[in-house]
Amino acid sequence: RSDGRRLATASSDHTATIWDPKNGQSLAKLIGHSDNIRIVEFSPSGERLITASDDGTLRLWDASTGRTVGVCTGHKGTVLDAHFSHDGTRLISASSDGSARIWSAQSCQQLVEFDGHTAAVWSASFSNDGTRIVTSSSDGTARIWNPETLKLESILSGHEKIVRRAIFSRSGRLVLTGS
Repeated sequence: RSDGRRLATASSDHTATIWDPKNGQSLAKLIGHSDNIRIVEFSPSGERLITASDDGTLRLWDASTGRTVGVCTGHKGTVLDAHFSHDGTRLISASSDGSARIWSAQSCQQLVEFDGHTAAVWSASFSNDGTRIVTSSSDGTARIWNPETLKLESILSGHEKIVRRAIFSRSGRLVLTGS
């Protein structure tokens, strides 16, 4: 992922790296996870990064120094996906433990847990306006949730196998799923 000035990569060597895409120089190596890193993403401001790992944790990093500023713990399985909200105040994660969770992007405190899928949750993301969340799962469904009320708004079914990804359109009126 890129913030326009820097590029970040995740690796199975348990590290992530921030790069200068113009000259290919490594700017910082993010060390702290004890297993493969699946996701790395810059915050909307570019000041922080989030990493998600097979070790069951999310880590928040200072993008200028490469230092850990928070560790989000609570998932009982691999963290398969993680993203910042569009305003950068919250994080969302998806796990092989069948849950999706919302965290404070400042403190890594867990704010919400969505429980409803019957198998691994492969992806979780906010709508652009932050008023809805979509999750996708090995149970063959995608689900739309209200993050304020914690209510399930709809179940999207029709795929015959794992739904690995679900995302909102920019307008938030449509959801794209991939299986």
